[in-house]
Amino acid sequence: MYTIHKPLYLSAYDHPDIYPGPAPEKSYLYMNGSIYFLQGTKDLSTLSVVINRKRIKLNELLRKHGAASIEERYPILSYGSNACLAQLKHKYQSESKAGNLLINLRGEISETDVVYSSTITRYGAIPATLAPMKGAKCQVWLSLLDENQFKHMIQTEKPYSLALSTAKKLHLENGIRPSCYYAFLYNQVLSVEGSLFRYPDIPASESIAIQVWQAHMLMFISSLFKMEKKRFIQKVKTNDRFRGKVFKALQRFAKPVKWDDWQKVDKVLTWKESKN
Repeated sequence: MYTIHKPLYLSAYDHPDIYPGPAPEKSYLYMNGSIYFLQGTKDLSTLSVVINRKRIKLNELLRKHGAASIEERYPILSYGSNACLAQLKHKYQSESKAGNLLINLRGEISETDVVYSSTITRYGAIPATLAPMKGAKCQVWLSLLDENQFKHMIQTEKPYSLALSTAKKLHLENGIRPSCYYAFLYNQVLSVEGSLFRYPDIPASESIAIQVWQAHMLMFISSLFKMEKKRFIQKVKTNDRFRGKVFKALQRFAKPVKWDDWQKVDKVLTWKESKN
């Protein structure tokens, strides 16, 4: 069982207790399996990294690798496992065109929290979604994705739906407040007797959601089937029919979510096109 001390080398694919997984404390570039912390304020064009003791502008580094510039990338909100390094490595390991030069900018979103949704993944975790919550502030990440990374994200985020926000509720640690960004959202949260549940791994303030580790949530779900957690997880991973039964059981605790500040997406715009 993994709770407070989650190992950095494991992802939720390895063990669902890890979800959402450890994330760096600062904005970073993920490149060749390593991370490089980003520096720069108020303008993404000032972002830079230190590699081999030499500082280089991020856009210059991207050009050297033939990668899309910051301005040509899509601003996608990441709030679950997509900032966990082990999860990124696993998710992109078979996608050589997409798996390198990933940019994640740390930030905070207001009037919102990251809570348990009412579905289950193929690897056995109860994944996250966003819930409107008055007064709450929650840590999130803005991922700047190139075309290949974005296409791969679409494939891995089913059955979530892409939505657009133009509400200036996102405040990045470098001082930027994006006016347009996107997120993959699930339209039902997990609720028991009116309570919502959040992940202790994700920093937040003024949230009314109850903090529950993934390991303990899975113990609760497995108890509904009168199964030991380890056996439950294994069956979820290997038996599609059983996983369908788990999904139906979770519908007993499903509560629809209505987001006033998220809209239907007609066209996904890059950072430059969205005039951020």
